Amino acid sequence: MISVLIPVFGESVDAQLASLASEVKNLNFPVEIIVCDDANPNPRPPAYTDYKGIEFRFIQLDKNLGRSRIRNFLGQEAKYEQLIFIDAECQPIQSKFISTYQIKFDENMVLVGGQLFADEMPSRQDHTLRWVYGTKVEARELKERVKSPYRSFMANNFSISKKLLEKYPFDEEHTGYGHEDTLFGFQLRENEVEVAHIKNPIRHRVSESNIDFLDKTTEGIHNLVRLYRNGKLDNHVRLIKMYESLKFTGFVGLTRSIMSRRRDRYYQDLQKGMGTVRKFSLFKMSEFMIEMRRLDELEKGA
Repeated sequence: MISVLIPVFGESVDAQLASLASEVKNLNFPVEIIVCDDANPNPRPPAYTDYKGIEFRFIQLDKNLGRSRIRNFLGQEAKYEQLIFIDAECQPIQSKFISTYQIKFDENMVLVGGQLFADEMPSRQDHTLRWVYGTKVEARELKERVKSPYRSFMANNFSISKKLLEKYPFDEEHTGYGHEDTLFGFQLRENEVEVAHIKNPIRHRVSESNIDFLDKTTEGIHNLVRLYRNGKLDNHVRLIKMYESLKFTGFVGLTRSIMSRRRDRYYQDLQKGMGTVRKFSLFKMSEFMIEMRRLDELEKGA
């Protein structure tokens, strides 16, 4: 009846599997769990093995599919109609995580469970940025998420019918890190597919250093710029909305000039754990405008 689908890239999911299996053993409907490693050169097949009465598969790919294609692939591999996607570094919190999704399931809508982070900041200052951003920005309460259901869509904890995913798959032209969930949420909005936010959170386990998170953020912003320039996203994305406001008022050039000079300082402060959410937002805006200018210049020179 339900397929729980977990894309991984070398991460350990043993604690996650133990939590899911503990619940599945007490359910009165069939559940399969599929873990798929996206061709990591050093894969970590699950060591957890207590799957009595549970359908479980581990798939090791020999060619990397990327964050969008692997979700479509898992949807095709699933045997049941209701799909639950959960990312590798995300631990279910509620003991009735699967059944909560099952009770609220509607084949014509998408359910989003939300996310939380650890109560305490990581002890290492060079690993705090992901936690700060997640706690202050991403860990939004249900009453806030429902105000902007499509903008609040996150692909690390959601449920969708197999039928809907086949009709509106993740965009496989979008590769690299970042904004596959932004693009998917936009696609759902454009096709008037209802997105319902519920209280069924996961706890995101922070393991990234500040440098790794900044590098991923930079890659994600470059992807966002390309999506915007290709007409695949509009100003429901905050960075794009800010950019278009500056463009409308004629201040893009001046703002870009100022922020370009400050970009490296933002990066250094954030890398050292000295940054704030506001400084992180300024870093992202500066990176967005710098990349827009770079691509504009490439087009002019072509």
